[in-house]
Amino acid sequence: MPETLNKNREMPIIGGVFPDTSKAQEAYNELTRKQGYDSLDVPMYVHPKSEQQAHDYRAELVSRGVAPSQAKRYIDALKDERVLVVVYRRRGRS
Repeated sequence: MPETLNKNREMPIIGGVFPDTSKAQEAYNELTRKQGYDSLDVPMYVHPKSEQQAHDYRAELVSRGVAPSQAKRYIDALKDERVLVVVYRRRGRS
């Protein structure tokens, strides 16, 4: 279920955790192909291959406005083989 990750910005950051890659890909395709979001603003994060990659994912989430405590929660979900799709910006925004 998608949830707002940051409510204090001009445009909220929305994230959704999916049980597998196919469901996450469906959401990604819907957002980028049908809803007009730029693919650079809708990253999909998968199970990290190393602790360094998990650290890098968390750093990216935080640098783009996700609260550190929420970023940690999402990294924990990724380590449990979930997939995260995040929408950072609104459609058509440059």
